[in-house]
Amino acid sequence: MNHLLIISAIGTTLVCVAQDFVNLNFDSPDLSGSLRPYDPLYPRTPFIGETSCLLRGWTLLGNGVPLNKVYYSPGSRKTLDPVTMIPIGDGENANNRFVIHSLPLRLVDLRFQQTGRIPADAVGLGYFANGPMEMLINGSLLHTVDTTLSTTPIVDVSAYAGQVVNLEFHVFQRPFSGALFEFDINGFTQVPEPSTWALFGVGTVTLAWSYRRRMGIKTGL
Repeated sequence: MNHLLIISAIGTTLVCVAQDFVNLNFDSPDLSGSLRPYDPLYPRTPFIGETSCLLRGWTLLGNGVPLNKVYYSPGSRKTLDPVTMIPIGDGENANNRFVIHSLPLRLVDLRFQQTGRIPADAVGLGYFANGPMEMLINGSLLHTVDTTLSTTPIVDVSAYAGQVVNLEFHVFQRPFSGALFEFDINGFTQVPEPSTWALFGVGTVTLAWSYRRRMGIKTGL
């Protein structure tokens, strides 16, 4: 009986741990935490903030060690080493992205990590990077952005649909080259619902019928 209770408790714990991704696209930070100006004489320069608030739901590692502080730069394009959040737009509609600022000789190996459940109907995960970035799931490399390209790939994640995985974005840097670029996550692309396909089909048939009717009128048929 005790063994059954233990197994039941473990199962309950696993269910509690298995959760959806939090703040996947970085657009839901907690701004209620302590933010202090990087330079008190210039209040519009970047603020110093808690990673647990600005990067809510994520773990940020620098050279294998958790980074507890990141910079936040609203209304300014000033960035600081190694990571600065830049909100584009205002309020709840702001699109937050990160500027990776890690230059020689202070190269920082950066890793954004979070464990969560990929939606059962997900087929891809889109992100933006215009610098050296790798996307990994459970330690397996799925996609690499070249250092010379600006791209918004949609990476196939259908093999992991419905599973709880460790998602990681790794900023890789070549010796003496560093990294200075922007990074953002756009979110999952999903299989359309049957009702969506039905609506699409009705629309296609209607357009085809209208086209044939117009052609019939023009030809006098």
